[in-house]
Amino acid sequence: MSLRHTPVGISAKVANLCRVVLSTFVCLTAYPAAAAELVEEIVIVETLGDRLGATGSAGLVDAEELAEIRPTHIHEVLVRIPGVWVSRGSGHEHLTAIRSAVLTGAGACGAFLFLEDGLPIRPAGFCNINNLFEVNAEQAAGIEVWRGPASAALGGNALHGAINVATPDPAESSVGIEGGSYGYAQLRGTLVAARGNHRIALSANGSHSNGYRDDTGYGQQKLSFIHVADMGAWQVRNTLNATNLNQETGGFVRGYKAYDDGDSIPGDGLHMGVAEAEFAFRLGHDLPATGVPWSRDDVMERVAALHVAIEIPDSRFADFAIVGAPQLAADSACAEYFVLGPAAPAAWRSIDLASHPVAFRVNGAETSVGTGANVLGDPRIALTWIANDRAARGEPLLAGEVVTTGTCVIPAAVGPGDELLADFGALGSVGARLVS
Repeated sequence: MSLRHTPVGISAKVANLCRVVLSTFVCLTAYPAAAAELVEEIVIVETLGDRLGATGSAGLVDAEELAEIRPTHIHEVLVRIPGVWVSRGSGHEHLTAIRSAVLTGAGACGAFLFLEDGLPIRPAGFCNINNLFEVNAEQAAGIEVWRGPASAALGGNALHGAINVATPDPAESSVGIEGGSYGYAQLRGTLVAARGNHRIALSANGSHSNGYRDDTGYGQQKLSFIHVADMGAWQVRNTLNATNLNQETGGFVRGYKAYDDGDSIPGDGLHMGVAEAEFAFRLGHDLPATGVPWSRDDVMERVAALHVAIEIPDSRFADFAIVGAPQLAADSACAEYFVLGPAAPAAWRSIDLASHPVAFRVNGAETSVGTGANVLGDPRIALTWIANDRAARGEPLLAGEVVTTGTCVIPAAVGPGDELLADFGALGSVGARLVS
């Protein structure tokens, strides 16, 4: 809930204002008429411009421009603001830059503050680099960006800047539908009602796309409930928002770039220059659709072996983070070389892979350590997810296939001449050499 207050002459009898966060009431404490001094006045505003004043640098995309853009992705809006770049990934994934480098992973946490009606959508310390898919930008009244540090005024997460999405005032009902290539369709609508000084709006939109290549589709639904009550000099505003997103991230390594333990791999021309340690599973049985999702235990029963592995991602682009989703998708989502190590001892089934330590070494020196928990909480969870996703689309994982699940460590910097080793302790190790 946000409260707007238009400053008026405040009676000397009103000397204190108590604000209850996320509540629907405001309490005013009355004092005797003799107490003529105003102790404190709290004004809650919902725009960055009102809060930060005329200093600094801000940009705005208003409702009229949003209506012309009819964005299918937040990238299409924010790249219109100077000093802002949002890289588009698969589906609604994105990486944000505001007068900064394009930050990824943990490096993006705390760098940008995302707000709706002036209120942070997540508390400080909790973030997702794809946070902006949680707001209803498709039906917003405006999107404003504060460029540059604003932590002193907005909180710690605004290290490089802030993005605020304003929900619209209930005005009139509407409905719209659009479609396009690759199975794209979007339906959006708003229903408005008013009674006395209360106005209510229910806005919803849903979109779907198959993606322009295999395994890059998405489906998204958003719902916004807005209640506005005008109470003299005050306006009480309540909002409730919900978002649901299901999407795929395409990318795979072709067989001719898959290597065995100890092989030499071409190291020249690697733009990314990193290597990762990963758990990989070889399937012993097919995982077709059964009408109900596969459980983790059922999936693991159909795994023939666990392998330790190294992935060396790369891109054709010198700066892959800024090229956008179509180019990254055509580039196999940065999948390049894969090194399959030996099968782990049979005892791996009794080991907690989530807490199992993994170390990466370059030329004998340890560069990073991690655990299986860095892969969606557990590499077995990652395997179960892809098994259910493929089965639901009629393209099940098959016996004999090897599925790698993602890095357990911070990617290590590598280059030609380096000796690589991923050490999984009791589960084994896998190595390779990068050659010119």
